[in-house]
Amino acid sequence: MFVRLSQSGRPPFKKMPRINLYRNISIFFIIFTAMILCAIFLFFYSQGAIIITPEEQDIKLNFNAEVSTSTPANGSNTDAIIGTLLSKTVEGSGTFDVLSTKTSNAQSIGSVKIVNNSNKSQALVKSTQLQATDGTIVRTSENVTVPAGSSVVVGVYPKDDATFVKVNAGNLKIIKLATSLQDKIYAVADTALAYGGQEVKMVSQSDINRGKQELAKQLIAQAKSDLGLKENEGTISEIIDVKPDKQVGDISDKLNLTLKIRIKYLKIDSDSLKKLIAKKASESSFAGLTLNDINLENLNYSIIDGSSSLQLIKVNYSLKAFIDASNPILSKDHFAGKTIDEVKQYLADSGMVKKVQISISPYWKKSLPKEAKRIKVIISNE
Repeated sequence: MFVRLSQSGRPPFKKMPRINLYRNISIFFIIFTAMILCAIFLFFYSQGAIIITPEEQDIKLNFNAEVSTSTPANGSNTDAIIGTLLSKTVEGSGTFDVLSTKTSNAQSIGSVKIVNNSNKSQALVKSTQLQATDGTIVRTSENVTVPAGSSVVVGVYPKDDATFVKVNAGNLKIIKLATSLQDKIYAVADTALAYGGQEVKMVSQSDINRGKQELAKQLIAQAKSDLGLKENEGTISEIIDVKPDKQVGDISDKLNLTLKIRIKYLKIDSDSLKKLIAKKASESSFAGLTLNDINLENLNYSIIDGSSSLQLIKVNYSLKAFIDASNPILSKDHFAGKTIDEVKQYLADSGMVKKVQISISPYWKKSLPKEAKRIKVIISNE
């Protein structure tokens, strides 16, 4: 086999077909262009997702409602519920501190406390004689009865002004009392007994009024407990009778009161009340919020009018609500082009979002897309 040599003595160069060269260049160009387009696509076409966990909101409803024993007629515009007005009479007693004082008169030298540690009450007439350890005698200024196991305060004055000397604080013996009782029933001067400027406890109308208020509160609380009423269920109370064991102006450090009270309360049909609350909620503007189910534990009401012909109550109800996708706060325009930190701060400032998670693609992007349609807002119920 013979090979033709070129003039230089080497075999001739074999040229690559031109069509193959063009094809290789075209493939390279296509791949390069695709890579550029992909990079441009990823750079410009990003997406973002914002996942929020709502913060519970308290919504207050306040309205008046009539209480009727029958179902309101269909189509009635009256805010009414089904219920019955009931009443109960309660009675009780209580002992209260006397807070009012008065300055003793010229004859009075102060007051003492008569202590009764026996098992029977002890009556002492006005001018009962009390003897100090130094022999000085003073007299009580009024009739008193000291209950067994208790004490009363009474004013005292000297038996003899001419020979009276100051009596130091301490115990005084009740002279005319049986010797066997003197260790159990006696007087105590908490301060020295002397003329001038001393104050004694004296029952005033304000003491009686304060005792009535405190005792009435105790009796109403006990009655509500006995009737199975909750703290948030209102009542109307009326004092029928009050009996104080002291009169205004009496010298005493204690006041005993007996009260009789009539309490009016309602037995309300819970279903009709729930329907009315749902109606009032639907009439109110809660745009952008989803309301929780009605729970009567969040209800408070007071009776405005408890007459026999009309029962009117004022209802205060706390609704629980959560932000929903229709809320303007979650408009995607607020998030377009914003960084993750900016979005989180904005939602935190709203006070309606408890937790925020944000994802952006491609992962290297530092901010959400500038086009709102590329952003998704998702509400999580966790």
